[in-house]
Amino acid sequence: MCALLTGMRKGEILNLRWENLDLDHNIIYVLDSKSGKPREIPIAPQLQEVFIGLGRKASGNVFEVPEITLRRQFGIGIKAAGITGFRFHDLRHTFASYFVMKTGDLPALQRLLGHSSPMMTQRYAHLSQSHLTAGIRLLDFELGHKCCF
Repeated sequence: MCALLTGMRKGEILNLRWENLDLDHNIIYVLDSKSGKPREIPIAPQLQEVFIGLGRKASGNVFEVPEITLRRQFGIGIKAAGITGFRFHDLRHTFASYFVMKTGDLPALQRLLGHSSPMMTQRYAHLSQSHLTAGIRLLDFELGHKCCF
């Protein structure tokens, strides 16, 4: 849920500490990122419920699960769902794709993911075929009412 609603990397999630959550202002502070630059990620209401359900603590890791356990349980869940060829990191791509399809805001996505270049962000934002089709239909409707050939 955390990966899907934030786009955070597995390591960032596993290293997330209670001290880096501001549940009163709904912000996650990612201080130790791959790029070396800190970033802030707003907390979605569903994720806020997850954090509250874990029970607030003054310090320590938010998710007290070893990486091997996460990897094993993720694999079991993926297999049970009948999904093949899907890795934990793909949740980051899924977040990026849904974010850009809903908002169209690549600069905001770049900040959320912590990318230094728009080119890298574009590699993450995969648009679904239905999203592209809907865009074409909107364009067709607009042009069909404004163009005369």
